Amino acid sequence: MTRDARQETRIQEWQARLEQDPSSLVFVPLADVLLQAGQVEKAASLLEDGLRLRPAHGPALVLLGHIRLEQDRPDEGVRLLQRALATEPENPVVLRLLVAHFQATEAHTHVLPLLDTLRKIEPEEECWVHARQRARAALDTAAPQPEDVAASEAETVEKSVQAKPSRSEVLDRPQPVQEGDGMVTLTLVDIMIQQGYHRKAMAALHRMEEQQPGREDVRERIRQLECSTNAEVLEVPSDLISSPERADERSRQKKQFGRWLKNFQPDEDKPS
Repeated sequence: MTRDARQETRIQEWQARLEQDPSSLVFVPLADVLLQAGQVEKAASLLEDGLRLRPAHGPALVLLGHIRLEQDRPDEGVRLLQRALATEPENPVVLRLLVAHFQATEAHTHVLPLLDTLRKIEPEEECWVHARQRARAALDTAAPQPEDVAASEAETVEKSVQAKPSRSEVLDRPQPVQEGDGMVTLTLVDIMIQQGYHRKAMAALHRMEEQQPGREDVRERIRQLECSTNAEVLEVPSDLISSPERADERSRQKKQFGRWLKNFQPDEDKPS
């Protein structure tokens, strides 16, 4: 069976389960399979529908937020990721996604509280100290803003990071979007790998393999990750380069990561 045929089979299986119970969490793995099959808009629409019923579901918020950032819809993407962060303020995957976006757009006021959180949960990573110093220096040398505007922006970001979920959101709160989460998807695993969380990614893949033992794409991803020796592609450097160089470096990293991910796809004529 070809890769496309396997994907279509999984899509049909997940769709059938979702039709049986429209309120179930099946919409998340179904959206992930659609993403893996290149059906981005269909996946985004499905995630939007699912989030109307599960507004605080972390994996769905992260997937849709990531999609919107990739589609150059930053306002929507940031709002979704901030909602995910409100349910789990110390989620490093979400924090890094937001930091990468705010660094790329030079939104230094917004990035500071996120970097403070990363410094707290990853004290061994010196890159967050340097990144904060750069952001602080950029703010200090920038044209001064009216105090009321600057204070308003800082307060908005602080509230978005530390906002407490409502009672209904607490009842619907997902498990952390990390390696132990049963709803971790291949797309989230790809994000972990891109961010350098290779152990978390491998743990998530093994968890997926246990829960869905027939997933050939998961087994193939594990084999490729175990055998990979190309550290340059796997290790994504921190965004500590100067602003004029950042765009070129991010573009290079994205192309490298895309080429590396192609190695995960089994041959079209490979049996399942």
